[in-house]
Parts: sequence; structure tokens; C-alpha cells
Amino acid sequence: MNYFKLGALLLCLSSFSTSSFAADSASNRKDATLYLGIQPIGMDIPDLIGPTGHLGIGLGENLIFGVEKNQPGALDEAADSSFYYETQGYWLRLFTGNSFYFKLGYHQRKWQFRTSNQGLWLFGNINSLWEDVDGVTRGEAKLASFGFGNLWHFDSHFYLGVDWAVFTKPLSSSYSGDVVSYFGYGSDAEAQRAIEERAKLHHDVMTGPGLAVLTLGFYF
Repeated sequence: MNYFKLGALLLCLSSFSTSSFAADSASNRKDATLYLGIQPIGMDIPDLIGPTGHLGIGLGENLIFGVEKNQPGALDEAADSSFYYETQGYWLRLFTGNSFYFKLGYHQRKWQFRTSNQGLWLFGNINSLWEDVDGVTRGEAKLASFGFGNLWHFDSHFYLGVDWAVFTKPLSSSYSGDVVSYFGYGSDAEAQRAIEERAKLHHDVMTGPGLAVLTLGFYF
């Protein structure tokens, strides 16, 4: 199933949930001016490994502008750094009904992973047990995004949302890989090509679409 078919299916499910979920979101949204929340998890790798905090501002009845950022920790540029992921961005939700919205976004992402066959971190090469390259992949990207979802506003001032699907388009991106050690390859050049292929795979994963991304918090 390609992304467009999946998106159409999720759009149908989202429309059904808009009418069936018990929350008068449209009325509650009229009085909301400030949103504080988190995006703890999603069914895609970036949202699984990089939960973000959210700050949103209501711009009238049917618009919310927001910013988000994760807590990436310290980046060690040395080759022995095992994991780093940083993301921050801006988004605009446009509501067309009780809770259904379309979402436009812009994000910057940066990552660095230590990777090998043994670690299998983010899909290290598992096709062969007779060769391995241990190394570091790095990348960064600026992304535009378009998605849709539901955001339910409850009388208790709690909100719950799901970005059912978020399609991404890299505006600019780069990636690279550095070899730390290897075995089974015939030369340094072959090992370097292998880590660069893995760096491209990590790039494609980290710039890919979002799926079923949960958001929750409080509005005021």
C-alpha cells in the first residue's frame, strides 16, 4: 500500500472519528488562546525516538499556530558518539469541522548515529554475517509538511490529538558516513561505500512521513 492509499484510508477514519467522538471541540476551541502539550509518540521512527514539547497559540476559532522542539542532549562530534537526534519546527492547524484539521509545517532535523551489524541501530545491514562496517552516520534536513488529523478539546481543558498522516518534502538535506572499523570488505573504499549506503537509508527514514502521531496537553 503506497502513502497516498494509506492517506486516503486514514482520512476516511479521521472523518468518522470526527462525528463519533464525544467532545464539543468547536465550542471549546473558541475560548482557547494558549496550548501547552507534548507529542510523546508516533508510528514513525523520528516520532518514536524524539518526543517533542509543544506551545500553541489560538488565532481565532479555526486556526492554531504552534512551535515544537525536543530535548536532544549534547552532540559529540567524535566518532564514538552513539545517538543524537534534534528536531524543531513550526506548524499551523486549520480546522474545518468539530475536530478535524489540515496541518502545514516546517521542521529542521539533525541526527547522528553509531551503527553496525551487531547494533542493528536503525536498520544496520543485516544481510550478511560475514562482513560488517562499524561507523557513524550523520545528517540534517529542512522539511515542509502537509497532514491531517483530529484534535479534541474537552471541557476539562484537556486536549487530545492525532496527526493521522503527515507527508514530508525535504527542502534541503545532506548526509554522510564515517568508517570506524570493518571486516569482510576488500578495501577501505568498499567499507566507505557501505557506510554511505547506510547513511542514505538513515536519511530516508529520518525525513520520511509521520503516521498516527499522538499529541496531548492542556489549553487555556
